This record gives sequence, C-alpha cells and structure tokens, in this order.
Amino acid sequence: MFKKFLRRPQNILANAFFTAGQVIFEVPTGIIADTYGRRTSYLLGALTLSVSTFLYLLMWQIHGPFWGWAASSVLLGLGYTFFSGATEAWLVDALKATNFKGHLEGVFAFFLMRDLGFVPSKSKQPLKEMKNIFKKSVDHGLRNPPVRWIMLAAPFTTGVSFYIFYALQPFLLELYGDEKAYSVAGLIAAIVAVSNIAGGIIAPKIRKLFSRRTTALILGIFFTGLILVFVSLINNFWIALILIFLWGLLFAALMPIRQAYLNGLIPSEQRATVLSFDSLLGSSGGVVIQPALGKAADVWNYPTSYALASLFEFVALPFIYLARRQKNKADIVEK
Repeated sequence: MFKKFLRRPQNILANAFFTAGQVIFEVPTGIIADTYGRRTSYLLGALTLSVSTFLYLLMWQIHGPFWGWAASSVLLGLGYTFFSGATEAWLVDALKATNFKGHLEGVFAFFLMRDLGFVPSKSKQPLKEMKNIFKKSVDHGLRNPPVRWIMLAAPFTTGVSFYIFYALQPFLLELYGDEKAYSVAGLIAAIVAVSNIAGGIIAPKIRKLFSRRTTALILGIFFTGLILVFVSLINNFWIALILIFLWGLLFAALMPIRQAYLNGLIPSEQRATVLSFDSLLGSSGGVVIQPALGKAADVWNYPTSYALASLFEFVALPFIYLARRQKNKADIVEK
C-alpha cells in the first residue's frame, strides 16, 4: 500500500505542490513577520493551516479533483511559511531581550508568545517598509558570505531529508517483507519520532565536543551521508531500522547547532526574512531532489535511491567548509 502510494504520480505531485507553496511564500511571509510582528505572522499561520486542513478534509469527502488537492497543498505550504522564520526569530529575540545567558542549541521551544526584543513597524508606508526590509535581508543573507554558504547547503540536506522521511515506510516495509504490516509501519514512525526528540536533546552535548559549530556540521553531514550509503547496502530490516534511527538522531542534533550559527549572524530587524530565505532554499531542494529520488526508486529500487541521496548529502560539505573559512564569531562555541 505505502509503496503504491509513493509511486503514484499524482501523490508525488501533490506533495511537490506543498513544497512549492513553501518556496513561493517563504520570503513574503518572512517580510510580514519583520514588518508587523512575529505574533501576527504566527496567528495568520494558524488561521491558514486551519482553512487548508478543512479543505483537505473536504477533498477527501467529495473525492475531489487533483487541482483541488494541489490548491489545498499550496495553501498548506503557505500556512507553514508563516511559522518557519517568524517563530524562530521570535524565540531568539525574546531570549536576547530577557538577557538569556545560555546557548541557543538547547532552547528552540517555548509556550507563550509576545514580541519581546522586537518592535513591529508602525510605518505609514508598509509597502516601502517591506521593500526596505527585503533589501536589507538580502544584504545580511545571500550577500553575507558565512550566511550564504550555510544557506546554499540547505537545498541538499533538506531535499534529502524530505525524501528519506517520505520514502522511509515503504522502503522498510519492503525489507520487512510485508507491505501491509501496519503495526510495523507505526513502529517505524514512532522510532523516527524518538530519534528526532533524542537528537534535539543531545544537541547541546554534541556542541560541547567541538570548539567550532562548523566542525560539528561537517562531521554530522559526513556521517549522515555515510549512514545512507550503509542503508543502501543492507538487506536486513532491523539493521536498516537502527541505521535510520542513527540518521534521524544526527539530523535532529545538527539542526539546533546550524540555527544557532545562523542566528548569531542575523540582525533582529531582518531575522524572520533571512530565516525565511534559508527555509526557501531548503524547500527548493525538496522540490527538485525529492521527485528525482522518487523517480530513481521507481526506475531502479529504494536502495539505489538511498545511495543517490547520500551523494546529494555530501554535496553540502563544500559549502559548510566555505562557511568555516570565514572564521566568524558565531562559529566559535563558548564553553
């Protein structure tokens, strides 16, 4: 069942429309967050996700046409973009406003939301203000070498992660020998979730092992790519499951380290927009790499697609190395 779901062209396209929605709206919603406030962006995201989820349910009930599913997917992507840059920018600004003395790797989660450390714009010319924010965001983003190189690595690491999570259940069920083993599919989902939670928890401990964040990123990306190579060579379900757990653990542990590095280089006034640029580039990788690897699985098999995924993962390494050469302050881990 899962294998057929993955390989049906319309399902792959619907997922691509969701990712495309993220690409299209990432920067505009980031500008909204930097202009009117992170809380406003968050509330708009909650409203949009509510509407898009209702549309998904409606399409299911009426057996809607593909264009209806595609439109719902694009709207769902829009909803997530209201959160992507704004929530992280809100957290970092609030921590600085409250004189937080710890490290960012261990604190990417809060429960109450007020725009601490950030004052929404009250300009009477909002379009001009948004244009100005966009220009400054480019200056502090793609035109800023240490930020640029990290952001250019995102399409490869994020694109691979989209495919791995999407193809994981059908691939492992194929190894298990029963594509209708729904309890095993649930176990796989649970193990992936646990690996992500554990990875987030151990991120601060991993950071302490290195004097520079880019060192952790380079080694982490190398080992996640190596794990994918091993997965492509293994024919045993349980060994492959353990390897995927380790991959998810490392992937989740690297994200806070990477985001702490980026946030240390971005001014508060442009933070949400620059982070949205970063998310846009990552989603762009998903638009291209995800269907390419899915096609590889159709033409050859899942192991081959995972081997190819490892190559995409390794492509990110030169960009991290170029960021490392900048020797900026945000790269240094303070003990």
